[in-house]
Amino acid sequence: SDVLHQQGEIEWDPSTHDFALLMEDIAPARAGDQLAGCSVAEAELVVDQAVHLHAPTWGRLAELEAHDWLGGSSDDGQIAFRTQLFEVLTPGFVDRFASRLTADDLALAAPLGEAFPVWYDHVREWADRHDGWCAVHGDYRLDNILFGAPPSSPAITVVDWQTVSIGTGPADVAYFCGAGLLPEVRASVERDLVERYAAGLRAAGIDVDDDAVWEGYVLGSVTGYYMALLASQIVEQTERGDEMFAVMAERHADQMRTVGLFDRLGLS
Repeated sequence: SDVLHQQGEIEWDPSTHDFALLMEDIAPARAGDQLAGCSVAEAELVVDQAVHLHAPTWGRLAELEAHDWLGGSSDDGQIAFRTQLFEVLTPGFVDRFASRLTADDLALAAPLGEAFPVWYDHVREWADRHDGWCAVHGDYRLDNILFGAPPSSPAITVVDWQTVSIGTGPADVAYFCGAGLLPEVRASVERDLVERYAAGLRAAGIDVDDDAVWEGYVLGSVTGYYMALLASQIVEQTERGDEMFAVMAERHADQMRTVGLFDRLGLS
């Protein structure tokens, strides 16, 4: 339509917010199931796709920050706001999931919320040290991933980009592995998956070693718990949604304990 204005690859009318959205049929692709988890082979596909997402913008912070809609990497106002949000929403989270989560897993909510600024300082230090800021998905989990059947459809398609922002790539990987793999499987393969991701980054020209990526992964292990706490309290409540958030919280709690995040944050 002549009314619509070209905005990159999006046709959008700023006066009415009408837009044209072009969609692709990728049948017979199937959606991942957050509750059921996935296989190690599927996780490898997701990790490889994370390399393709993160490597092109890795270390290009100034360019990324030129796009206001992405959000800054060091917005202290947003950090303070998020910390206050945790304080407000934690009681509701604890109340809703008191009969579903263990007392130990629920007891993490308040101290992790209070530790958000400390955690983010660690993330910022890591990213600055490794020139590791990049564009991240922010909700990189099974329900947002479609597994295809080449050549009929791509082997993997990532959807739901409303949380894309500036962040650290290993956090996306930790977020996916923490909830997408059953805990006993995750604990046995996550080092291998992180090394696979690091090797992929190096193949794409990113100068980063396995230890550095693992450190970023450890810091990222809390992101799923944070998401479960916040999102469960601000989106429409459904039976499956509550179970999904509970699964995220308990699986990420196990992940954080396994990888040693609490020692890093001084919460042990």
